[in-house]
Amino acid sequence: LNSPVFLGFTARVAMNLLAGALLFRLSSAWNCSYEALASLPSDLVKNSLDIDKLAGEWYEQSFHDFAQVGSRCQRFHFRTVSDSIESNFSVIYGARIPFFIREHYRPPPAPTHMRGIFAKWVSIPGGIPGGSLLQLPSAIVDVAMTAGGEAESLSIYSCLAGLKVLKIATRSRDAPDTVVEQLVQRALSRGVDLEHESMTRVRHSDCPAWVPSTVGVESMMV
Repeated sequence: LNSPVFLGFTARVAMNLLAGALLFRLSSAWNCSYEALASLPSDLVKNSLDIDKLAGEWYEQSFHDFAQVGSRCQRFHFRTVSDSIESNFSVIYGARIPFFIREHYRPPPAPTHMRGIFAKWVSIPGGIPGGSLLQLPSAIVDVAMTAGGEAESLSIYSCLAGLKVLKIATRSRDAPDTVVEQLVQRALSRGVDLEHESMTRVRHSDCPAWVPSTVGVESMMV
């Protein structure tokens, strides 16, 4: 955890977060506000989403996110707390350098309180302050349920002034290309403001089994 690579990357994350916080007031001008995202969630999300169904392990299958450039083997573990979600997100940089970060999804400030709409912020590894200064309006765009009522895929969109993040994830580690393509198309059809070509596919077939999204995070958070 004290390696130059880890410390350097952590410092870069902190600088990006703090710089982004300065742009927060411009979000509405970029059509990125809680109200602007209210039309994105599917009928299932808006009418009947039980966030407790989202708890557990997820494998990212496709993304648009500048912070993930150069990473692979993206996974996250959701834990629900009342009406909020905590996500332990893990990736690998290079050959075998793991990186963890905790993401928080909380209901947005009153009076904006809509099912599927959240304020997202992060706890910066190493106890570096400032993560909560940057809160991204976020929406759970879509969730697919099994016949047994379990969540099997989801898409989450977050944005700020000039910054857009879309994550497509499944419970399955190795989702077929056809399934991932359908999930991406479904998210974009809901009105997510991204081009299909900007999405990056994640392959988990060459990921080491030891990559954890729950183990080791606590020791990195203060």
